[in-house]
Amino acid sequence: MRSFMFAALGLILSSGCVSRYEDVSTSQPSATIEFSKGYTTGLSLAATGASQEYSFSSDIEDRSCQSLSRAAFFAYMNSEPVTRRVEAGAPLRIYAATDFSRTTGVTGMGQEGFSVHVARNQCLAEAVFTPEAGRAYRVVQREQRVGVCELEIVDTTTNAAPEGVQVTNETGCFEGERFGGGSPSEAK
Repeated sequence: MRSFMFAALGLILSSGCVSRYEDVSTSQPSATIEFSKGYTTGLSLAATGASQEYSFSSDIEDRSCQSLSRAAFFAYMNSEPVTRRVEAGAPLRIYAATDFSRTTGVTGMGQEGFSVHVARNQCLAEAVFTPEAGRAYRVVQREQRVGVCELEIVDTTTNAAPEGVQVTNETGCFEGERFGGGSPSEAK
């Protein structure tokens, strides 16, 4: 139980480390990006929990991650998609992080209380592409199996990945273990 509470507290406290993204004006050439929750895991004391964050960096050369701003955050209770308006014609880096916690056992059931053991894993990914004016995009990071996720970016006009999008399962902007390969791949 204590491990679970510390993990939850850490997640809450870390949510203030990144500034919130401010949409560009509708008077500027822009595109919209809809972020969706990519997992169905709920939260319970004896089962599993998850959270998911999507962040932007308009400075694609900034590998120090100082220019990050949070575009969307999903926890176990919220699941409505979040839509953001972004500048068109400028390269955009999207970071995705999904954090899963799974109960692996309970010990010490007795007079002294009990302890819940929690295993944690993360899926991390980033993508770079240039949004086109007037287009709408959909972004979701889905868990394929434990510790393996796929970041999908779709241009809803063509129902295909945007031209030139590069996705990688390696990112330096989120701390933690990295799962999957680090080589770039085309979005699916």
